[in-house]
Amino acid sequence: YSKFNIGNSSSLILESPSLKSPSILLDNRQDGRYLAKNIILCKCSYNDIKKSIYRVTGSKFLGKIKKMESPFFKKNTKRNILKEIKKINKNFDFKSFVDLKLPRKSK
Repeated sequence: YSKFNIGNSSSLILESPSLKSPSILLDNRQDGRYLAKNIILCKCSYNDIKKSIYRVTGSKFLGKIKKMESPFFKKNTKRNILKEIKKINKNFDFKSFVDLKLPRKSK
């Protein structure tokens, strides 16, 4: 869990809208890319970063993104990806995972 994301990566642009996570995109490395409502642009200066953090953690901004839809969402994506994988590999099967309970660390 995080209160917001900050960085200059394309993964921030693509993944944070699905999480409805407030995000700050630093600098202009991703110029020209479509930005969802949860992302604001910010210059790489102390004052601009500080202002942006206050903005994305404010109730007005959080209210604006609470019900947003990711512009990158496509229905049945997981199912469609699995269909394509099965076309390539007819023997493809799901791998099962088991969550293990780890012992607590003693103090």
